[in-house]
Amino acid sequence: MNEHFQVGAGQLQPRPWGNGSPPWEQGGNIDNQLKHVYEANSSIILRRHQEGNVCSVYNFPIDNQFSVSEIMQAANEIYDRQNKAFRLNLEFGFILVNTETGEYRYFKPHHNQELFHRPIYVSKRTHLHLLYLRMRQLNITDYILRQRPDTKWKPYLITNLRIVIYHLYFVLGKGENILPEPIQKSANMFSLSKDRKGQFYKDNLCAFRCLAVHEGHNTSSLESRTRILFEKWVKYNRSRQTEINSDCKSFPGVTLEQIVYFEKCFEISVNIFSLNEDQSVLSVYQSKGNFSNTYLNLFENHLSYISNFNAYARKFQCKTCQRHFSNTRNFKRHQRTCTRKTNGNFPEVLF
Repeated sequence: MNEHFQVGAGQLQPRPWGNGSPPWEQGGNIDNQLKHVYEANSSIILRRHQEGNVCSVYNFPIDNQFSVSEIMQAANEIYDRQNKAFRLNLEFGFILVNTETGEYRYFKPHHNQELFHRPIYVSKRTHLHLLYLRMRQLNITDYILRQRPDTKWKPYLITNLRIVIYHLYFVLGKGENILPEPIQKSANMFSLSKDRKGQFYKDNLCAFRCLAVHEGHNTSSLESRTRILFEKWVKYNRSRQTEINSDCKSFPGVTLEQIVYFEKCFEISVNIFSLNEDQSVLSVYQSKGNFSNTYLNLFENHLSYISNFNAYARKFQCKTCQRHFSNTRNFKRHQRTCTRKTNGNFPEVLF
């Protein structure tokens, strides 16, 4: 897998079978339909790695002969590229075949189908051993079966693995670019990028402005309350014997790693999401606290306050059983009680 460590735009990665025969060639016969499905989705299957500030996605084209040791090799090489703690999860892409019609269908990797219900925390190399142990406890075939539309479809070919890294020391500040128009004009968000005079904020206090809006403060009292909340944050960190920059003008911002302390300081459960171009929602940080919930949108480094989360994200999906819910209350209740965990062992070779 080490040959694939190239990032950004450019040519696609090589197909995983090298000089061997592709899976659509068997005994001299060519399955043109399988070949067509693979090639039609090659831009996803063979995509190069994408490294970002909030999360990085490392894509590895594989086939049914991949092994746990190969995944661990890739995970170690990814670890070598990081200089801060992170959380890690896995996503698989695969082709299904219909047992009645013989039709093939590609199922692309997606954050709603991550392998682990909770990402693995990694701050030193030895933490990667937990990844190995978790994979040994999981049955990848059962994981794939839970993604299929119905029982008429069965897994045929594993095509690619995505190792998703969530960077914990990403700083939540003002950002460097103007917010996209859908965020600025959204009826479901307070963008909080400009002051009451229409001037862009030059500080990194967006997390505290979001909290002030959540408390009900409007434009006339927003800035004074933001400063009070920031001062409370400074005092809280001093009580933890953690010094931070106490000058609000030069304060660098709250990091994702610090959000858990931010929640304790203000007794609020923070849930951070990012709105994709297709209006789908990516979960950046999901609170495990028991305080009242607040929902924030992250664009680059900037946080905006989500005032109507049900309109902002209209569909929720359980990562364990893939069941869909139309509101957050039922979704969260289900997540606490879902028992459709994957059992069995992760085979050294899948099929």
